[in-house]
Amino acid sequence: MKLKTLDLSGLALATLPSWLAKLNLEDLSAVDNQLTADAVNSSLEGYQGLKVLNLGWNPLGEIPQCIFEMRGLRRVGLPICNITKIPPDILRLTQLERLDLSGNQIESPPQEVVSKGLGAILRYWRQRESVGVDYLCEAKLIIVGEPGAGKTSLAQKIRNPEYKLKEREPSTEGIDVIGWQFPAVSRKAETSATSLSERDSQVNIWDFGGQEIYQATHQFFLTRRSVYLLVCDDRKEDTDFEYWLNTVELLSDGSPLLIVQNEKQDRTRDVNLSQLRAKFPASLIGALALNLDTNRGLDAALSRIRSELERLPHIGVGLPASWKRVREALEKDPRDYIDLSEYLDICQKHGFSRREDKLQLSDYLHDLGICLHFQNDPVLKNTVILKPTWGTAAVYRVIDDAKIIAARGKFSKRDLSRIWSEPKYANMTTELLHLMMKFQLCYALDDGETFIAPQLLSPDPPPYKWDSSAETVVRYQYDFLPKGILTRLIVATNHLVAEGSLVWKTGVVLEKDASRAEVIQDYGQRRITVRVTAQARSAFSRSLMIISRSCTVPSRACAMTAIFRVPASSVVPSRILTLSHWQICKKWRQRANQFNATKAAKWSIAPNSFATSCLESCSEPTDPNRYVPRPRPKFSSPMLGMMKAMQSLTGCKKPWTEWACEAFATKPICAIKIPSTTSCNESGAAKRLSW
Repeated sequence: MKLKTLDLSGLALATLPSWLAKLNLEDLSAVDNQLTADAVNSSLEGYQGLKVLNLGWNPLGEIPQCIFEMRGLRRVGLPICNITKIPPDILRLTQLERLDLSGNQIESPPQEVVSKGLGAILRYWRQRESVGVDYLCEAKLIIVGEPGAGKTSLAQKIRNPEYKLKEREPSTEGIDVIGWQFPAVSRKAETSATSLSERDSQVNIWDFGGQEIYQATHQFFLTRRSVYLLVCDDRKEDTDFEYWLNTVELLSDGSPLLIVQNEKQDRTRDVNLSQLRAKFPASLIGALALNLDTNRGLDAALSRIRSELERLPHIGVGLPASWKRVREALEKDPRDYIDLSEYLDICQKHGFSRREDKLQLSDYLHDLGICLHFQNDPVLKNTVILKPTWGTAAVYRVIDDAKIIAARGKFSKRDLSRIWSEPKYANMTTELLHLMMKFQLCYALDDGETFIAPQLLSPDPPPYKWDSSAETVVRYQYDFLPKGILTRLIVATNHLVAEGSLVWKTGVVLEKDASRAEVIQDYGQRRITVRVTAQARSAFSRSLMIISRSCTVPSRACAMTAIFRVPASSVVPSRILTLSHWQICKKWRQRANQFNATKAAKWSIAPNSFATSCLESCSEPTDPNRYVPRPRPKFSSPMLGMMKAMQSLTGCKKPWTEWACEAFATKPICAIKIPSTTSCNESGAAKRLSW
């Protein structure tokens, strides 16, 4: 029998053994070694016959060239290998079905392309090979801060330093976008030597209204690959730095942020920049002090802002030349929106031939926030919104409408016809309503003619009855609670609202089958509390899963604690499992699939009270450069409900056992407490989770 599969993982290899050339392997794995691209090339040059190759967790630095000679490859795994580029040679692997490059900071092709998978990468390179390359020099500058801080004044001063400030600058309602051009020297990111090009840099300045009513919607436009300016009024000293920095870090994936101190009337304020930098090292890069009235400090601020814009990773990245031509054609189009058929015709005129390539470009422009095209929405897929502010302005008109505010967020299609009566909106009422729903700002009632905007609901709960004798309480505790989570939960679960009306600004009662759930947000305490009553355990599990998927935030939103408990009056004692944040060294964190849990979780059980136990930190290996692949964990049956509940918090759809193998080193869930499903004695017998 000939050897077909070989696993050399975790052996600290710097080179692959020479005898590999004598084998006719189909599947080779050399995960978690010390292999470089040169070492792989020298060992596997000319090697044919492989169908599966996995070299993850090696310091390759680039995709080894020999891989592109293995024409029979179907699956290639290169996660966490310090790879930054996927070359056009990938087109030579005509039988490739799967390419895993997770954990690498890919710069070329653009991340927006890479995130769509192998098919998008191949289409990107096919188009570049066909029509040539051009370089993008366009960026997004986003200005945020409290109302009246001077955001609009700063935006105008950036575009024109001679702009005369108005005595009472009107506050931004929603979002304004202002164009700004300046001559720039940008690098060509994909050339082997340093290559610079001089051209005008196109910057879109997004001025965000600071009023709280708008903040829940801003999340859809706080994109990565942008530079952020947090404006604070040094006279008022009312800027919530923690909120804004958390929000930007959560939604922008570490985009650079500058604090701009608007020293009105030359009044200065000390900002503890070192403390803020220590807390937000991924995004906060500095502070600028200026006086917009006298222009003091403006030149230095503009120079720093330009510098940060030019350093954004996507500046200078090559794109198919046809992409840039279409982008310029759309920018010059004076219309707010066009039909999909018109967009496809524009692409055809500028060198596109395949429909999927045209849609890939609209997807790319959508991800960058340049235009809006919701390809998977049955209504919005037929419209390409060229001016995103056209859509946001229409949405904010509804939220700001006095009659709808007085009606506590309740409105009808007749109200929308009144609000969107202008010619630029009148024929797009259906699409704009779907846009509001896409932004999770409203939902329809059963009649299909009436709608509710949850952020405008009454703060007072309606009267309702609640049976607390058999309830289970689930508490989500956040280090940072973004605004709008409860609004999104209400919209996502509107079909479950009890009696169709048990909903208010900070809470909702949901009902399904034999269970009820009360969800209440306490923003000041950064907490969402859920009380569930259910006659059957399965009903409780379904209710919990629905709620937990809506209450979670992305993993970089800081730690979240979920607490499940049964009240002390219950005859069933409660069990608690507390998952300490794993204190794993940085290299172990990077190798989420390669760690060993060396200590079991102990369950301390005491009747009618909470008992605490800890899943202690992994012990650090003696040799920090060696990582032993951990076995698949085996979970004892009393733990299954807890593990599945934890998985539901992340929204992960993998098999739960696979998720459990990976989750603890990367997910920021700190603690979880669940009710017991079996009785136990007074002595407090311990249960163990064996890994």
